[in-house]
Formats: sequence, structure tokens, C-alpha cells
Amino acid sequence: VLAAGAPGDALLLVVVPYLEQLLLGQPQTFAEAESLAGHKLREDVPRLLRATFCFWGSFNVLNFWLMPPHLHLLFSSAASVCWNMYLSYIAHEHLMPAGLLNA
Repeated sequence: VLAAGAPGDALLLVVVPYLEQLLLGQPQTFAEAESLAGHKLREDVPRLLRATFCFWGSFNVLNFWLMPPHLHLLFSSAASVCWNMYLSYIAHEHLMPAGLLNA
């Protein structure tokens, strides 16, 4: 373990983020980042909007029609966990190997 302020700390602050970019396949240049952002806007946003309306629309109908009032918060929290897992999957989908996506 390096002591605070040791020269190795500065090296870790510089090298670790760079290695994360290389290993995780994150964009290296502005042009790569712009291309990825454009792809996400064209491909992911329409899909997410459709999923949002389908999921939350049907959820709200079920929540306010079938659930007793004292369970609304619990049901909403459980649905939020599921929705956030889906959003995380969509956000990190480009990092998954192609074989896993097609399986």
C-alpha cells in the first residue's frame, strides 16, 4: 500500500482511467464519442421511448386500479428496480460480446 502523496499515487490517477478506457472499449477521441452518441440517439432513444410508454403506462394502470393504496409505494419501488435494470442493460449493451447478445 502506498503512503498518501507517494509518487505512485499520481501514476495510478493517470494510468488507471486510461486502462479502463482501453479495456472497456470506451471512445478514445471526440469523433468516436460523437459517433457513439449519434448511434445511441438514433437506435436507443426511440426504443426506450416505446419501452417507457409500454412499461410505465401499463404499470400505472395496474398500480392504481388493482393495488390497495397502502401498497402503491412498494409496488412502484419494485417496478423501479426492474426498470433501472433494463436501463442499465441498454446503457451497457455495447460493451457485451456479440455472442452473448445473440444467445
